[in-house]
Amino acid sequence: MSFLVSLFRRSQQHYDRLASDSSEESTSSKTSSSEDLLEKDGGKKHEASSNTIFYLTLVCVVCTLINLLVLRVAEYKEANPPPLKNLRRPSQFPGLDKIERPVPPIERSIINFPFVVGRVDKQNPRKVVPENAPDGIANGNRVKVVNRISTVLQFRALDWGMESCELTVRIPGEDMVVDNGKSNATASFVFGPTHNHVYVHTLLAPHDKVLDGRKLTYASMPELGDKIGSLHLDYGFEWSYTFPCAMDSLHAFALVAADESTHVEWWQDKQSLLPAIYIEQHATK
Repeated sequence: MSFLVSLFRRSQQHYDRLASDSSEESTSSKTSSSEDLLEKDGGKKHEASSNTIFYLTLVCVVCTLINLLVLRVAEYKEANPPPLKNLRRPSQFPGLDKIERPVPPIERSIINFPFVVGRVDKQNPRKVVPENAPDGIANGNRVKVVNRISTVLQFRALDWGMESCELTVRIPGEDMVVDNGKSNATASFVFGPTHNHVYVHTLLAPHDKVLDGRKLTYASMPELGDKIGSLHLDYGFEWSYTFPCAMDSLHAFALVAADESTHVEWWQDKQSLLPAIYIEQHATK
């Protein structure tokens, strides 16, 4: 009996040991699976972290390049500012168009002299023709028209509501010229001895482009536009041409010799109307 009991105990112990071994294997398998999962999860996290670092670095590089580009553009603009003369002029009369005004407008006018007067030489197309001011004249401009030299003029329309312009040429009477053979004669006027025939042309300059009289040459001057006048100049001559002119608009003209015998020359300032070429602006509002 005791023998049977001992066998039963041995078999039970052996069974228990087998069960224990199986449990250990199962636990080992589970541990191995968990470790694999942890390794995979850790690999994914490491890969995601690497991708995040890469994209953040890429964003930083792109932002740095953009900042450098902005700085370069700012430096270029600072080193090359736009010409002030080409900037749009602000209105000096805000709100005046909203005020009720009399119809027809009150008659009034202003005299407007050219702010650019330059001579160009077609025989020397790249040469700037100098002023060669007469003795005793400090302020003013020379208007000269001969076979090879033309005069270019540019005006800016002034004031508000003065938008009817009249381009005017006035030559003094013979009694006002003391010595017709000298450039510094009374009225600063020189007249050729024979026929003096002059064409007046508009210039096809952009409406917002200011001409530079100090650099103006025959090669750089704007192209001739419409012929608006054919003037047979003589003592006491007067001529005018009317055209619309909005406030601050630019208008350029050229005086060109119509034949080889033409020789007209005078010195004009911004006060005397004889001899002179100027614009008279008339009220429109």
